[in-house]
Amino acid sequence: MATFDEFRKLVDQNIRDIRSIGGEAGSAEQFLLNHLEKLARNSQSSDSAKEVKNAMEAVTRFASDSIEWDSDLMKKVLEISKYHSSLLKDEIS
Repeated sequence: MATFDEFRKLVDQNIRDIRSIGGEAGSAEQFLLNHLEKLARNSQSSDSAKEVKNAMEAVTRFASDSIEWDSDLMKKVLEISKYHSSLLKDEIS
């Protein structure tokens, strides 16, 4: 079963991965990193997937508008999004 603590760890791991990639100022990597850092901050002060839903939606909106669908960055976003969705389903049921 998915846990919110594991979600936090997943977001933090992806932030570390993207930081290791680097990217120039204004690059998709840097903008995605900004969105993920906001999601991480929100998730640290929360205990519920519902409470970070808006931040998660901002990540996915940015990714769908700005990142190539078949890229490694998109795979990271999709992994986080799927995990978040599973948490939301668990909270509803």
